[in-house]
Amino acid sequence: MADGRTVRGDRTRERVLAPGVELATVKGLERLSFADLANASGVSKAGIATLFGSKQELQTAIAARARQILDDRVFRLVLSAPRGLTRLATLGTVWLDYLADPQLRGGCFFAAAFFEFDAQPGPLREIVRDDMNRWLTGIQSMIEDGQSIGEIVDSVDAADEAFDFFSIGVTANAMIQLDLVDRPAVRARRVWSRHVELLRSTP
Repeated sequence: MADGRTVRGDRTRERVLAPGVELATVKGLERLSFADLANASGVSKAGIATLFGSKQELQTAIAARARQILDDRVFRLVLSAPRGLTRLATLGTVWLDYLADPQLRGGCFFAAAFFEFDAQPGPLREIVRDDMNRWLTGIQSMIEDGQSIGEIVDSVDAADEAFDFFSIGVTANAMIQLDLVDRPAVRARRVWSRHVELLRSTP
């Protein structure tokens, strides 16, 4: 049976981390303060400091929570789709739906952190880098899997194609946040679908 203090601690952590992910996409993870989270969560600054110890530990926990959200809302749905082109197309649909979710005020946490930490050496940059690499290699694996079952043409370079698809998602996130073009999510879905069709192997 779980210790009551542990359960309460876990619940309080979630009260802090849930708004922490959202606030980090708006303010930036580096600028996010204990005071910001105290105001958003109702947990005191002292309570947050007790739970996480340091700002870096808090930032690391927020990144981990963001990764869990992304896995729950995107990757699990994608991996349940049939292998090959269907899975690759599903990734575009689910990921772009996630990016366009109006409840995500700052869009995708990692797409935002990608630009925040790309030129800032340190542990947070490595966390973001590892997660971005996980995206790239995951897409590449989907393409290679599609090639292995004969649905995707063998002549394409899976790493290059993964770069293209990843770029569509990151660009879409920025376009949606900036409202830079008319219906950016719709345009991104069309571009994604067109790229998927270009990979189709003709019997």
